[in-house]
Amino acid sequence: MARTVPSPAKLKRTRLDMLRSVYYRQELPRSVFAIGASWVQAEFTSLIQSKLIVVEDEEYVLTDVGFAALKKLAGGRVPSMIRMDRSIFTMRKDKGKFIVDRSLAKELFREVSTDG
Repeated sequence: MARTVPSPAKLKRTRLDMLRSVYYRQELPRSVFAIGASWVQAEFTSLIQSKLIVVEDEEYVLTDVGFAALKKLAGGRVPSMIRMDRSIFTMRKDKGKFIVDRSLAKELFREVSTDG
């Protein structure tokens, strides 16, 4: 079975999505796996060996160098979160207010505080 090498643009977009998912602690988007699971695994290995991400407590964490690379790949700005479904908010019927999970609130705060 022949393998094809993804284009440099596709690999760059994949790396951006991977770094962004680590930064915001989100799941990888499905588009990342379009290039193949072996490429994703190889890219994560490359990111770790390049010291862009480290593994702490069985979780990937972006280093300062990784954050700089993320901004560079995103055109000098911190990219937005991968997705934010409306279903993550729950409506309280008694008061009509939205309730946000604590971990989501931390992610939202991180996104808002890094914009600008």
